[in-house]
Parts: sequence; C-alpha cells; structure tokens
Amino acid sequence: MTGIKISRVIAALSAASILMLSACAADDINGRADDNLVTITDETESITETTTEEEIFIPTSYSLLDEGKVTEYKNQHQSGMCWAYAAIAVAESSLIVSGYEDESVDLSEGHACYTVYPYADDRPEDSKQDGVYVLGDKTKNKTIPYYMGGSSGLVAQQFAIGAGPIYEQEAPMNTDARQIEKSVDNIIKLDEEGSITKYMGNYLLTRNIIYQSDEDIKAGIIKHGAVFCGVYVDLKGGSKDSEGQANYYLTEKNSPPKQTNHVVTIVGWDDKYSKDNFKTAPPNDGAWLIKDSTGNSGYFWMSYDEYHDVAEGMVIAKRSDYGEILSYDSLIPMCGIKSEDEYTEVANAFSAKAANEIKGVGISVYAENQKVNISIYKNPEEGKPDSGEKLYEGDSVIEYEGYEVVDLDSPVSVEKGDTFSVVLKYTNSGTKEIAPFGSVK
Repeated sequence: MTGIKISRVIAALSAASILMLSACAADDINGRADDNLVTITDETESITETTTEEEIFIPTSYSLLDEGKVTEYKNQHQSGMCWAYAAIAVAESSLIVSGYEDESVDLSEGHACYTVYPYADDRPEDSKQDGVYVLGDKTKNKTIPYYMGGSSGLVAQQFAIGAGPIYEQEAPMNTDARQIEKSVDNIIKLDEEGSITKYMGNYLLTRNIIYQSDEDIKAGIIKHGAVFCGVYVDLKGGSKDSEGQANYYLTEKNSPPKQTNHVVTIVGWDDKYSKDNFKTAPPNDGAWLIKDSTGNSGYFWMSYDEYHDVAEGMVIAKRSDYGEILSYDSLIPMCGIKSEDEYTEVANAFSAKAANEIKGVGISVYAENQKVNISIYKNPEEGKPDSGEKLYEGDSVIEYEGYEVVDLDSPVSVEKGDTFSVVLKYTNSGTKEIAPFGSVK
C-alpha cells in the first residue's frame, strides 16, 4: 500500500513536520515547538557520497543542452513570470535526468503561477491554509498574478505539497501581451469547470536542494539536472563573444548591496571560457551556461564572477510511488527557530479518515548534513505531540540545506479514527536557525 507525505507545516509558534499517507485528513491537534562526505578535485575531480558509493567526475565544461537533458527555450514575453519559467525548466530537466520523460516534455508555467498566487475571492471562508492571495475581484485583477514577481522556491514548495507540476496541454499559457488575457481566461474557466485543480499532477517534488558552492552546483547539475538562481539583469552587462554567443558580466552590481531582479536557469559551465570574451573583463576565466526566458536566443554565458544568489535544484519523483500528501503549509519558510538546548523539536499532528500506511516524512533544514531524529506517535494527548504510542523512531542526515522527503525504514500503519503526530528533533549546529517555519495568514 502506498503512503503519503506530509509536507512541513509551520504555523506561528506551533511548528510541525510533514509526512505522507493515503486517504487521510489533516486535522491539526496542536503541534508544539519546544553524510554524506564530499571530496572534489580538478579535471579528474570527483564527488563521492558515502551513502551511495556513487562517483561523479566533474569535467572542465558540461552542457545539459548538449546532453539532451534540458527542454527547448520558452519566452515569457512581457509577463513577470521568469520565476515560474525557471522553476518549470528545472523540473523538466530533473524528469529527463531521472528517465521519467524525454526532452520533449512540456510542463505548465501557467498552472505553477495559478497555484502560487490564488485569487482571494476563491479562498474558502473556513480555510486555515496559508498562502499569497491576490486581493480584489479576479474579474478585474485576473492577470495580476502573471505580471507579479515571484520566487522559484514558491513553485518548489507547491510541488512538495502536491500542487503540480502538470503538463502544458492541461493548462496552456501564452504570455504574449496580445494573448495573455485570453490564456488567463482559459485557466480560470478550466478551474471553474474542475478540469484543473491546485492539487493535481503525476509527479511530486522529493528534494529541493540549496547549493552553497560552485562545485556543488556542478555536481548537482550532473546528478539531478538544471538549477535556478536569481541574478541582476541590465542591458549594460550584455555583449557577444567572437563566435556571436551572448554573454553577461555587470561589474557595478558585484559590490554590496547585491541585488537580483530576474530568475534564470543554469544548465552548464565552461571553466575555460575566456574573461576576454566579455565587454568588460571580469577577474577570472570561466562562465555558467544560462537558459533564459527572455530575448531571442534563450541562452547566454554568465561569468563566474557575476553575482547570483543561492542556486537551487529539484528532484522530482512519481507521485504514485507515495500516494496522497498531508500538509498544512503552502509557503516557503519565512523564518526559523532554534532552542538554547542541544536539540530543537517541532511537530505536526494529523487524523486518519481511513486505514493507511505512512511512508515518508518531508523535512526542511537550514544546514548541510543536518541530523534529524524522526518519531511518529499514535493518539497523542492534545498539545503533547510526543505522547501516546510510539509507532516509529529513526535517524536521518539531510545532506543539503533545503527540503527532502525521507523514506521511513518501514511503513507505519494507522487505523481509521487514529490521530498521529510527527515529531522532528534537530541536532543544533552552528547555524543561527535550525527548524524553518512559515506563518498562517
């Protein structure tokens, strides 16, 4: 029997975790907040993970485009949806690298935006679900979500709680200024007809990886596919090299305060791309191959010395491998907590409407190689999630900052009418915050 994931829930000061199981309802009963080794070398460099004994060789240049592991260029036109285009490009690349799809796969940016920015007048009055809601009458403000800025991390969070991704043909979107209103009207119509819903799709995000170094980014691209990151785009930084390829380096934005105004996708690199190819030479050779959603060509080289914010990757799996998903949170973490003790504990509680098995727990972390103890209790006392009958306890190490679904060593059975809690005990480290959480609006 498949299980479901419970995505991280985090509400005010009552923090909680996330797991999965089928045919269960998420009824909060009060949560409370109370190793992989990596080695790297040069052209013959390798990254070895002790958990998989898998060795990855990092060449001086690599391109997902050449490998057929990235989809074709898509133009966001005048929309503000760069963040959705970048997130979808990463999801598509992950599916290709994993062997679930080929390079013809086309996922819906329109549905991603629809899940991140729902209309306020569609929110049920009794809903406790948090989110970013577009205010006003959607008949008057219907295109606003598609011109707003956003975060690719918001899309990743939607994928983690079962809101997409879906195929483009299910929710098509044309962002050309002459067509976008018609496309939005169609998405609203599909929603009202029930042809699309927020929680649909064949796939599910099982990892959202935040890479802290260039070496990690490169290894992540080879292992999992493209990554997204924020950059600052200004026409003054653009030029073309001797072969007519577009490139980018903007010197004045590389000193604090560093800013971003656009989200792009990194699909490769070349350590030997000459600094002399740029209009203004950066300090060093080397550049990232960027897949963009603006312009005509869709690709350009960006100097290693150009600032970008944290790069994030995704691992997408078949939803059928897990089943349904229980969660409360629909936002990326807004802040975090850390106790003064050796551990920081958070919990979520749920109720089962049918007999089922819990298969995995979704965990968010702020540190690399974060140690987390997972416990599951049946029928805990209200307000005491670590009481009741202990059904499971196990330890895990989350290699990268971000989000990861940890499969339980063995599924945990619950019966109809049971309440159950998931308690996470983070081992405190040197980071300022340990357990991420969002806020309920």
